Amino acid sequence: MSFFRKFYDTFNGKDNKLSEPVKLIGHIFDEHSEGILFYDFVLTRFENFDQINQDQENKTFSNDFDFIVQCVMTSLTTAELSKKFSARIDAYLYMFRRIVEYLVIIKRVTTWTRSYEANVKALKEKIYELLSKVFIDNKGLQPNLSMTDKDQLRKMDVLQHLEAITKIDAQTLPLFFAFIKLSFQASLALGENLQWKRIISNVQDYGIPLQEFVSKYIDSELAFRQFPLDLPGFIELINKKSIPKNSSDSPFNIFIRLCRSLNLKADEFFGQFRPVFENGLRQKSFTFPHISSFLCMLGGQEIFFDQYLSSYAANVDLDDLWTMFLRIVTEREINDIIQKHLASKLMNRTMNTSISNFKRYTKLVIECKSKVKEEYRSRFLDIYGKVFHGFINKQLTDEQYSYKYSNQDLVHFLSVGLELSTTHDLQQPSCLLILHRLLFQMYTQVSSRVDKIQRLFQNLSDFDQDLCEKNDPISIIKDEWLEEFLLRIPDDLLLNIKSYTYTSLCDSHHNNRWTIYVWKRIIHLSILRSKQDNANDVLYKLNEWLKVVQHNVYNKSDTLTILLVINLFEMLIVKYTKSVLSLPNIEVILSFVENIRQEEMYEIDTKQLDEFMTSGQKSIENLLLLKGSCSTYRDLNNSTIAYFFLPKIDIQQILTDFNPQQYKFPSLPRKTELFISFIPKDIIITLTESKEEYFKRFLEQVNEWLQWFDRFLTISLYIIEWLKNLNVDGAAQLLRDIHNSKDNTLTTVIQMKTIVERILKLFQPFNDLQRLCHLFNCLTSFQMIDAGELNTRMNSANYIRDLKRLQPNNSFHIPAKATMSKSFPIQDRQHVQWSIASDKFPCDIEIQYSLAEVQGDIKSLYTKKNVAVEKHVLQGEFETQRAGQLVITIDNEKLHNPRTVWYRIIQTQLSTCHLFHGIFNMFSQKYHKRFAGPIKEKEIAELLDKVFQF
Repeated sequence: MSFFRKFYDTFNGKDNKLSEPVKLIGHIFDEHSEGILFYDFVLTRFENFDQINQDQENKTFSNDFDFIVQCVMTSLTTAELSKKFSARIDAYLYMFRRIVEYLVIIKRVTTWTRSYEANVKALKEKIYELLSKVFIDNKGLQPNLSMTDKDQLRKMDVLQHLEAITKIDAQTLPLFFAFIKLSFQASLALGENLQWKRIISNVQDYGIPLQEFVSKYIDSELAFRQFPLDLPGFIELINKKSIPKNSSDSPFNIFIRLCRSLNLKADEFFGQFRPVFENGLRQKSFTFPHISSFLCMLGGQEIFFDQYLSSYAANVDLDDLWTMFLRIVTEREINDIIQKHLASKLMNRTMNTSISNFKRYTKLVIECKSKVKEEYRSRFLDIYGKVFHGFINKQLTDEQYSYKYSNQDLVHFLSVGLELSTTHDLQQPSCLLILHRLLFQMYTQVSSRVDKIQRLFQNLSDFDQDLCEKNDPISIIKDEWLEEFLLRIPDDLLLNIKSYTYTSLCDSHHNNRWTIYVWKRIIHLSILRSKQDNANDVLYKLNEWLKVVQHNVYNKSDTLTILLVINLFEMLIVKYTKSVLSLPNIEVILSFVENIRQEEMYEIDTKQLDEFMTSGQKSIENLLLLKGSCSTYRDLNNSTIAYFFLPKIDIQQILTDFNPQQYKFPSLPRKTELFISFIPKDIIITLTESKEEYFKRFLEQVNEWLQWFDRFLTISLYIIEWLKNLNVDGAAQLLRDIHNSKDNTLTTVIQMKTIVERILKLFQPFNDLQRLCHLFNCLTSFQMIDAGELNTRMNSANYIRDLKRLQPNNSFHIPAKATMSKSFPIQDRQHVQWSIASDKFPCDIEIQYSLAEVQGDIKSLYTKKNVAVEKHVLQGEFETQRAGQLVITIDNEKLHNPRTVWYRIIQTQLSTCHLFHGIFNMFSQKYHKRFAGPIKEKEIAELLDKVFQF
């Protein structure tokens, strides 16, 4: 008897009426076909059933539904038919899907559906039971889907069965694997991309250990040969079911072993496992020993070690990170990779911690130091050193932290930095930062540079003197540290360092090599930074300052003064002095320099010093030989610099070896003496007094010569120019030489004397030289005609109005509480008229004439206070043979109102006797109608005699 007949008789015995199409469905189990053929047969019968139900109302649908469920269930429980289950899995999954759809319809039309639902549930469990059994019996090779039609596969919806499994234990695992296999087969046929990660993540409860899951999978790995468990799926499995925290074996070791079992690459695993690792850290799923062993296992692969250590550092508190660091260094091997990244991560996390925390961590480091293997101790200390530097660098350079540090904290950390370093070197960047803050940064209200230097000296005195002795300050103290201590040279010394202050500084250095070095660099950098527009002025003021502070006598223990002098010598005297004898009176400084050279206790550029001394002695020798420049002799009138070199010079020997005729004043004819009354004497070349007294007298005599030469040249210049115009032989060259000597500051006394002698020779034939000079108006070099007075007939307002119209730029403004000078160039041989007026207020006025050729030769023309130039015009006039500067100075220092001064300067060439020129030209044409060449001075002299007789 057929299956249908047996089952139908049993079912019909209940008086259940059935439709004809459903009976046809019952006949499908009498078929012997399998696979696709059986599936097609099932599909045809069910579609026929659906069509009839759609075309006409099926009043027996409930009975039909119950029949289908029980018929399918009976087929699964019948021994003969159940054997065909694995070959008909597609059809059974299809039938079950249709049954589920019919159940939905039943629920819509029937109130009591519990029995229906129970039957469907029982059917599903039976299908799952058989599916699991097939998978186990065949070690995963069965079941398999035969269907490839996409529409039918979607109808079966195998994945829905898989996704319905959200809890796995030992009993359900085969079913889970079976549906995974079937779902992948369906996915491949559908062209979809089912992933293991999606499957694994759908399960909410894994009731078996991770190792067992993988073991069962491997037992059935033939089932998944086409779609093996991949790395994302495995990592998701770890994420879902990790190793218990109390596991004796490290979970990370287990993961690696399982990777190998699954033929997964460890490197790829490490590349994707990191999020799971981070989540485990947040959940505190791992123990310190397991994490430390895992990190060290990665120690040979820099990229992974860096990544996982970064994850660890970012997901644990700082105490745990330090604990991990200490565990690794005391229990594990430390290579370059571990050292590098431990230092980096620990430093980045630690730099913002509190002072107390870092002290606590440092204490732990000290305690662990002895526990670290000797071969790794230097690496351990290097790691701490980098962390220490990062912490110190951040905290001492960031204002939000730096203010919290007391001197005690700084001293403590400096001690720690030295103790826990491999080199114990004070030059470590972290130690330098601490030193800078501890000794050189002034956070208290110390505004004066001098006060800061005093505080700095005190800091250095209080500092560990052993460290000062053992460490060269050159390699420790940076120039930039001294920026706020630099002095304004010479102002700060002159104004702010009084005698008692300087004495205090000198007494406080206690020969501390650091303090001495600091002072040396402060002075050096201060001089370097100061504007040295007038080095001589700086030297002179500091020389006088040394007297004021009573450090003007050399003492080899006066270290600060000696260092000051050395810097002045090397940076100002040597660098900016063009000529040794151009130095001001700095006898104190030079005395120090000489003693420093003799004592040889302090470092000084001896080569430069010896060259300086030699240059000075050579300059004195040139002076004695009259080879010095004329300006030098004039300058030395008010200078003592030359006397410093005299002790080392044999004056008498120099004078004896030189031609004595050079010291004789030029021989003057009587006619020359008539118009220049004072004639200097010959220079004495016999040394009858001390060197200093003789040299002083020598300078006086030379300057008498120069004054006479200067006046003689001024008188002679215009006459020689006239002779040049007459083409007198030698006059043109002589005139050029005179101008060159006046323009050249290096013209020597001997050269000047030679020029004078040439002029005297040129003038020799002239019998009435004085008369000639008078006619040329050149006997008087400077003549005051009107020293200056108010012209009450000239109204200032009218004067200013005219100037604004004719010379609108002829004014200068004087601000309140200021003094202003205005200079006007005056040419030689000029008659000068000057006038000034003010727009509003009276003025304090000073007017001077300064000669251009002779420095310091100034003639005062007018000086008066409260001159009413706002009412009347101030006027004056003078004549000058020599060019210079007319200087108008308005002193407004004590007055609160600004003012504007208007001026007019009129220059007129000095006149000569035109009658003389007319007569001379007449005689010249008469006796010398045409000169074929140069004229001899004797011929001009004879012609002059005739002119004067006329």
